[in-house]
Amino acid sequence: MTAAGRALLSAIILAAAAATASPAAAQVVVTPFVGATLAGETGLVDLEETAGDVKPMYGLSVGWRLTRRLLVAFESSSMPRFLRDLGELVERGRLTSWMGQADYVIWPGPAPSRPQLFVTGGIGVVRVDLDDVLDAFAERSTLPAGTVGGGVVLPLRGRVRLRSDVRYLRSTFEEGGRSAFDTRHVSFWRIASGVTIEF
Repeated sequence: MTAAGRALLSAIILAAAAATASPAAAQVVVTPFVGATLAGETGLVDLEETAGDVKPMYGLSVGWRLTRRLLVAFESSSMPRFLRDLGELVERGRLTSWMGQADYVIWPGPAPSRPQLFVTGGIGVVRVDLDDVLDAFAERSTLPAGTVGGGVVLPLRGRVRLRSDVRYLRSTFEEGGRSAFDTRHVSFWRIASGVTIEF
């Protein structure tokens, strides 16, 4: 099994184990979100020099609240234009990530109706799909990656909350591939907000 496969398997096992660890107490939490990435860097060929620009992203997180402070989740997100700008050299430059993650509330507040501050971290994989018009650097790269960050949850109504976070993502460095002169890797900062619904 490749390193990327092992990382993805570990993330899935983490989420599954957490979901079954305390079935009586676990609470399902679903969070669709949107945001933007910035200060991106990559070892892949960036024909339009756009990886470091601000880029839109969106995704979905499905998790389980195990305790008042701890939530574990599986998250998928997509940046359709990570390596594509308005030029004519790149036909597709999408980045997709799949992460198993955990949020830990460091300031729960005196009641659930108050704001909560949390730290978050996760492991998983990122996949870059790159197609250029000349088919010189076309490649599908899947790399193990990790994230770390923090954020705030604000109550809206009942079991509905607003969740916002800032996190940093970095992949491993891998040799080879058509789309990299040196090593394949990606990294960026991400700011995202979404509506959290607890069931």
